[in-house]
Amino acid sequence: MPEQSNNPLNFWQELKRRKVFRVIMMYAGAAYIIIELVNNVAEPLHLPDWTATLVILLLIIGFPIVAILSWIFDITPEGLKKTESAKVIKEELVETGKRKLKVSDGIIAILVVVVCILLYPRIFQRDKFKNIRDEDGRISVAVMPFINMTGDTILDIWETGLQFSLINKLSDVDELSVRQPQTMFDIFETTGHTSNASLTPSVESEIALKLESNTYISGNLMKFGNKIRVIATLKYSETNEIYESFEINGNSEDDFFEIIDSLSFLIRNHLEIEVLGQDVIYDEKSWATTKSPEAYRFFLRGLNRFFDSDYPSAIDLFTEAIIEDTTFVNGKLFLAIAYYNAYQYDKSIQIFNVLNKNINNLTYFEQLFTKFWLAVFDKNIQECIRITSLMLDYDQQQRAIWYDLGVCYSILHQYEKAVDAYEKALELDKKWGGNWKWWEFYYELGGTYHKIGQHSKEKEIYELGLSFSPNNPSIVRKQAICALSQGDTKKANEYIVKYRSIGEKEDWGEYWINYYVGRIYYEAEQFNKAIEIFSDLIAEYPQDPRSKWELGFILIDNEINVEEGMELIDQALKIEPENPSFLYTKGLGYYKQGKVEEAYEIINKAWEMRRGYNHEHFKLIQEVEQALANQRSEE
Repeated sequence: MPEQSNNPLNFWQELKRRKVFRVIMMYAGAAYIIIELVNNVAEPLHLPDWTATLVILLLIIGFPIVAILSWIFDITPEGLKKTESAKVIKEELVETGKRKLKVSDGIIAILVVVVCILLYPRIFQRDKFKNIRDEDGRISVAVMPFINMTGDTILDIWETGLQFSLINKLSDVDELSVRQPQTMFDIFETTGHTSNASLTPSVESEIALKLESNTYISGNLMKFGNKIRVIATLKYSETNEIYESFEINGNSEDDFFEIIDSLSFLIRNHLEIEVLGQDVIYDEKSWATTKSPEAYRFFLRGLNRFFDSDYPSAIDLFTEAIIEDTTFVNGKLFLAIAYYNAYQYDKSIQIFNVLNKNINNLTYFEQLFTKFWLAVFDKNIQECIRITSLMLDYDQQQRAIWYDLGVCYSILHQYEKAVDAYEKALELDKKWGGNWKWWEFYYELGGTYHKIGQHSKEKEIYELGLSFSPNNPSIVRKQAICALSQGDTKKANEYIVKYRSIGEKEDWGEYWINYYVGRIYYEAEQFNKAIEIFSDLIAEYPQDPRSKWELGFILIDNEINVEEGMELIDQALKIEPENPSFLYTKGLGYYKQGKVEEAYEIINKAWEMRRGYNHEHFKLIQEVEQALANQRSEE
């Protein structure tokens, strides 16, 4: 009876003969590698968010096409050929005998190896400890009897003594859910383990899981002469993996209560900090290196106030954290930064200098952090970039460090590099839920987009910043500048009205509201309007030097009226003779007037007085030095 072509078995054999399965395997392996490659290069190459989706869609569309083509055609050394009929193939097989290895076999083998390499970290390197907390946020803990390994039966009482004492002390911590002694006793009876010696790690894990406890504590007791050592380990119940261990030494069995107090203190602090940090973003958690829960609480609250730009409150909270833990280096670092941002420079540099004297006692990252801020005070911006890059080589998951790198490049007017760094911080924030409330980040990134003409992105980032910091005046001011610079006067006026309203509600006073509105027009290069506003302020508030300086700078820098600008700067300096910005502007005026030696003297004096790097000032010094050298060579 002839074979029927519609026989399912025949169809299956025909799929194999036409190598459809082989092609599908190669396509699937190649597709997986392509998807992994796109996911890995998307961030470094700053590809759009929809890139991976598009690639997956194209691969899905390509699948049936490849399957159909593999049925119809064969790829041969001579090129693409239509697949021969089954009869012809049978005749060829009779003549050629054994099947030879083909190039496709090697390709499939290579694809299998590559896919296995890519899958390995996903399968075997998962985060084993991310589920140590229960759904209610607390850590459930079971404390096992300690094992007496001293050989001294008198110390057997320590086995349950340590267990029950730890249970009692840990039960006082609200963040922990500790299984009680009676519950432990009952579960031991039901499992039939009446001897502590039978408590192997697998048995302890079994008991902890029956108690619905994600974490358990096990330990042992050893003795060396009169020295007693107690070792306790925290383990993840499902895998028996150790994620923290503690060791306490005592001089004799008389130190039992001192040992248990010390051990319970260390364990409860560690577990309490685990709970406190459950909703803390990675980079902020990595800074909280204290082992004191109270210091941890103060530090996290201080970070919240710091990123809200409430520096006085942040200073108070960081100070409290350091009082709780005098060895808390990151607490001291952030206290110093808060002082710097609050313009208390002397207190800030004092802390950094003390840390620098003991720099060998700091961790590598703490050393780099300290050196970075010392470079800020030294006005060495290139050193700041070098150190920031080292910090990111050490840990690339730090939003704030990417932000600092962006600021450094922005200060140097290297705006493309600044955007790259800022956007890396933004990508990390999105990865962690997109809830960074650091308004200055959105302010700085938007301003950098403005500098390179990416105004659509500028507008988007300002709106994102306002979603976390509604009615933030600095961001609203930037929105007005953006609108003005693009000629959208109507929208700019709306932002300025909003800005004035914020100032009135926050009781800035009429002077400062108008002053910063004048800054809006100046930064949008609407100089005539800015001159009008600052002139009105000088007439109404003649004793305030800031408006005189602003107007004087506009007149000098744009060479509108250098002489009048110099008169205004002299008036401002009579009120604040040690203001570095005022002195810099006077030096700029001298330079515009061709008085190179006078300019050189005053701009260098102003540079020494500055607390941080200013690129315009640095460039002016170089320009004046060159002009002075040319002048002297001509003489």
